[in-house]
Amino acid sequence: MNNDFGYEFNMYNNGPYSPELANYYYEKLDINAIESDIMNKNWKLDAGFIKRFLDLFKNKELDWLVVASTLVDNTNYFEEEQEILNKVYAMKSDYSKSYIDDVWNDLKDYALVKYESGLKLNSLLSAF
Repeated sequence: MNNDFGYEFNMYNNGPYSPELANYYYEKLDINAIESDIMNKNWKLDAGFIKRFLDLFKNKELDWLVVASTLVDNTNYFEEEQEILNKVYAMKSDYSKSYIDDVWNDLKDYALVKYESGLKLNSLLSAF
């Protein structure tokens, strides 16, 4: 979402994990305190970040967040959309491919990943 808050992530059971960010989250669940920290620490923040962040994440279930974070993290290691999806299909085999595809498409709709659209169309056309 065009913001770098300086947290380092490691791959963990459910996807990328940052102990430092988790500690921050549990200490600062108050959105006003978070906004204050953003201003005090001079973090780069574009104007609509908080609204976009809450629009995307506030009603998501844990499973969606697990898959989404793993998809986003894998964009750092693979260039092709299908490579990313294949890796996540293998890593998160307890989720259906269609569920992972749906999360991927959500991420693309919010421009959190930038790859050519048409995943399902390409899969459909490959049958011919």
